[in-house]
Amino acid sequence: MAKSLLIATCIAFVLLLFAATSRSDVADPSAGLDAESVAAPITPRPGSEAPPRDPFTPYGVGGSQAEWRYEDLTDEEKEVADRGHETEAWGATHEVWEHALQERSRGARAEIAGRQLGVQDLSSLGVLP
Repeated sequence: MAKSLLIATCIAFVLLLFAATSRSDVADPSAGLDAESVAAPITPRPGSEAPPRDPFTPYGVGGSQAEWRYEDLTDEEKEVADRGHETEAWGATHEVWEHALQERSRGARAEIAGRQLGVQDLSSLGVLP
């Protein structure tokens, strides 16, 4: 027992000695930067920087000659562009979403009421949402 303790102590001492003498990843403060490299300007021409762009303004397209006019589109492109104007079929889609929302709302209200009453599963009480 004493022999194994002595060996473990020697191994730990050797490891600590090795760790203490090894170089760390901390930079050597004597090898710092010289004053010229620290004082160098970041921009080559100070004062010529562009101000930051407002993120809420749209990008320009490059003038009136760069804008696309409806007349310049091909027939296939006009067909794709006209799809957004055909709103007659949107009513049926909106009705389906409205119905789904009302069903989900009823279930959510029943779940909230159950939680307020302290009952997590209303179906176990015979109450259907």
